[in-house]
Amino acid sequence: MRLASYAFLTEADWTRRIDELDRIAARCELCPRRCGVNRLAGERGFCGAPGGLVLSSIFPHHGRSRRSPAPAARERSSSPTAP
Repeated sequence: MRLASYAFLTEADWTRRIDELDRIAARCELCPRRCGVNRLAGERGFCGAPGGLVLSSIFPHHGRSRRSPAPAARERSSSPTAP
């Protein structure tokens, strides 16, 4: 089993990421409307998102799933060959 990529972040990496999130939340640009409210001060903009972090779901991700061939490739491989 492979470790998640965040397991390899250094303290400096975490600090940089947290600082960036604080910058974004202080003049909110999370949604496409980019209303600029200060979510850290409890303000809510157009989307109504709160100042704290909200998770909608969490689950382990085990990498990319194997993709099936493109539809055109499937058609070519299943069509009969010409005589």
